[in-house]
Amino acid sequence: MERLEAWASAMLKGNTFATLTQPLRHKLFDISSKALSPVMARRMESQQTKGAPSAAAAPVFNFSIGSEVLSLFRPDMAASGVVAAPNSDSSDALVHPSRKLGPDMSLIDFCVMHNLGETVLDRFTKNGYKNTCSLKFVKISELKEMGFLLGEVAMLRDAVEGWSAALEV
Repeated sequence: MERLEAWASAMLKGNTFATLTQPLRHKLFDISSKALSPVMARRMESQQTKGAPSAAAAPVFNFSIGSEVLSLFRPDMAASGVVAAPNSDSSDALVHPSRKLGPDMSLIDFCVMHNLGETVLDRFTKNGYKNTCSLKFVKISELKEMGFLLGEVAMLRDAVEGWSAALEV
């Protein structure tokens, strides 16, 4: 602080005594002096340890939260009236459990109505599927086993979504 005050008072006297880039000629600013200022000592110390890896780079905070706290953010399934899915792995089902089946029809009519093509119909008939009511039991993984291509699976999922209706809650 003493150095700063000396430099500031010298700058107030004019540019002949001190400037922003040139300190005044005073024992406080004598670089030949053996004593280092605390600021310079700290700066040199940080420069030396800069290359060395620091043990405490950032603080780590660990929180233990009980399940009762997390249950505050989950809705109560019994109170919300949501119907549980019949099977636990609903992401693999062709007809999602949140959807109601559309009108029952032959798979021939279904494929023609949704422009799915002969190959989709052939794969279903080779595996014994005849009506759309059986689509609720089909899984995406089973379609892959039947030889459906990825594009055909996508078209079929789109057709089933258009054919089925969302359940009312």
